[in-house]
Amino acid sequence: MVVCLERRQFTRGLLSVNQHTNVIASCAQTFHALRVLRAHGLNKDALEGVFKAVVIAKLTYASPAWWGFTTAHDRQKMESVIRRGVRFGYCTVNQAPLAELAAVADETLFEHILRNKQHDCAPSTVAGQNAINLQPSFKKT
Repeated sequence: MVVCLERRQFTRGLLSVNQHTNVIASCAQTFHALRVLRAHGLNKDALEGVFKAVVIAKLTYASPAWWGFTTAHDRQKMESVIRRGVRFGYCTVNQAPLAELAAVADETLFEHILRNKQHDCAPSTVAGQNAINLQPSFKKT
């Protein structure tokens, strides 16, 4: 079953882009932790690793599900976290933009779906043509 959601339905439901962008506030706590780690002598490469593992992971978590519903303002707020990381030296200047990271995550998800023969949306051969099966599967357990 394929479900299409309009923007207003998405933001009024349990899933909200604004709720996800509130993760920016939790990134402030991570910046404090990074300052403490730097003060205790953690080197620049390790700080960058922690930044990517925590901040970038928080900002891009499940991005294929919600990225298309973000506004330009939402994206600017999230990119400002990256710029702050660059300014404080926790991130390299050549860090990929979040839009690029979201596109890569989306492409990776789609490729995994296509390669998984058990997935309901996996390509199947119908009358010699490639097709995607969007019918729900009713597997008996």
